[in-house]
Amino acid sequence: MKIVVLVFAVAALVGLYALKSTYKPSTSSPSGQAVVQATSIPKPTPTPFIRSLNSKGDKLTVSLTLNAKGIKLAALAARIKYNYTGDEPDIKIADSDTLKTGVQTKSNKSLLDAGWLFPINKVEIDKVNKQVNIDFAAANVTPEGYIPEGPVDMATFEITALTAIPNLSLSLDSALTKVVSKRGEEISLTTFPEILILK
Repeated sequence: MKIVVLVFAVAALVGLYALKSTYKPSTSSPSGQAVVQATSIPKPTPTPFIRSLNSKGDKLTVSLTLNAKGIKLAALAARIKYNYTGDEPDIKIADSDTLKTGVQTKSNKSLLDAGWLFPINKVEIDKVNKQVNIDFAAANVTPEGYIPEGPVDMATFEITALTAIPNLSLSLDSALTKVVSKRGEEISLTTFPEILILK
């Protein structure tokens, strides 16, 4: 039974990272006349995490916190992003597991007893878009799912400033950050901005 649940949970996580095509209506009618599009109401977005690292070498510990009290959960996926302006990133993320290839955040090992697995945990630098990406995903393989009683830290990571950064801003990518309930429902940041937060 656990294998079936694991396959479902991992499949759900992979689905969260799949690119979705978006339909964009034409701005003109068949007759060539311009068509005025209705403006939609802006959806709520999560608040960026902003801190100051005033000197080179300053350190900051950040937690990815799940805040889904009372919701029976199966999986979650998150991308934390940091944009830099120079040729190279002005921050360094500490590697929590030097025995593995690449850089990883520190997952909450106490959650293993509650049936959580962490299939995705990596830090990558996108030099084209000048962005540091932290990808983290977790799947709960218990038949009953996981019901948090309150906020719980899923992962933590330490940032070291390579130069002074007056306004270090981290944000969650709304398109790649979701929580999946045990019923298979996707809970996104646009519908529940506080379900995953950085603190």
